[in-house]
Amino acid sequence: QASIRGREIVDNAERRRAPLDLICVIDKSGSMYGEKIKLVKKTFGFLIDELGKNDRLSLIEFESDPRRLIGLTRMTAAGKKKARTVVKSLKTNGGTDIAKAMDVAFDTIKRRKYVNTVTSVLLLSDGLDGDALHGVR
Repeated sequence: QASIRGREIVDNAERRRAPLDLICVIDKSGSMYGEKIKLVKKTFGFLIDELGKNDRLSLIEFESDPRRLIGLTRMTAAGKKKARTVVKSLKTNGGTDIAKAMDVAFDTIKRRKYVNTVTSVLLLSDGLDGDALHGVR
C-alpha cells in the first residue's frame, strides 16, 4: 500500500528548484481602483503561498512616485506574514510612472549583498501610464 503526503511533494519540489529573488512592482495608481487592485491582491496571496523559505521577495508600490514596501525578505513564515499584511493594505491613488518604479526595482537588484540563483522582476500594472511617452529605460 502506498500513500502520498502533500507536504512531502512540495518539500521535494522546493529542494529541486533554484532559490529565487523576486522583485514585484505593483501599480497602485487611481486607474487600478476596484477589481484591478483586488486581482493584484488575490494574485499575491497565491504567489506568497508558492514561495519557499529560500526565496526572497521585495515589494515596490508605485503611482507617480515609487516606494519600497519590503526589501528582499526570505519567505519564512514570518516573511510571508509581513508580505501578506503589506499587500492587504494597498490602496489606490495618484498617477502612474512605471519608469521610476522600474528604476527602484533595478536598483534593488544592483544593491544586493547576497544573490539567489534566479532573479526576476514582476510588474503588475494595467499599463495606463501618464508618462509613457518617456518609456521604460
